[in-house]
Amino acid sequence: MLTHGTVFSSPSHKVRMIPRRGMTLAVVLLVMLVGTVLVGMSLYMAENLHSTTQMFVTRSVEYNETVRGTEIGKAWIYNHLKTNGSLPSIGTISGDIDSADKIQLTKIPAGSLTVYVYDLNYDASKVTVSGTALNGFPPRLVLSGASVTAGGNSAVYQGSYYGQQYGKGTSESSGVTTGYGLYLVRSVYDSGAGRQRILDEAVIIDPDLQNTLP
Repeated sequence: MLTHGTVFSSPSHKVRMIPRRGMTLAVVLLVMLVGTVLVGMSLYMAENLHSTTQMFVTRSVEYNETVRGTEIGKAWIYNHLKTNGSLPSIGTISGDIDSADKIQLTKIPAGSLTVYVYDLNYDASKVTVSGTALNGFPPRLVLSGASVTAGGNSAVYQGSYYGQQYGKGTSESSGVTTGYGLYLVRSVYDSGAGRQRILDEAVIIDPDLQNTLP
């Protein structure tokens, strides 16, 4: 029986949240995954940029070195003319021309560079090199009278720059005289990584140049 003035108090209930450990772990793993992806992308971009820059620098060095080699070859021709009073020449070749060595005037080692100078005024009918061995074989050029003749060029090396520019084996008037020096300066740069860079430059020299030499 309830009496007046009696007070009943109900016990207080405190609500406590129990953390869900599985969800927390998933969030941490997701953050770690995103971070790993971002770090991986940054490393890839940095490595790609480094490789591109390194390749550009390497090729620039190789090109500059091969250009330097052609200047070494031209300086050799110049010094020969200055010292001997005549242009270098292989003269008359006896027997077959079975390799580029037969028309090679000099070979100049210069560190990682090797410079070759070839005489391009040779008898193409004596060339016995054929097939893939013709790859890199110096083309033949002839100066005859007042005409530049690429005749015989196609018998040795198809599609040379000179042949393409001057009618592929035909004679074109150029107003020059006989006695000009016709050379190919080949600069070979060894990068030391199993790779070579080769630069060829054709050189035509007036024999009267010796009259103007210092």
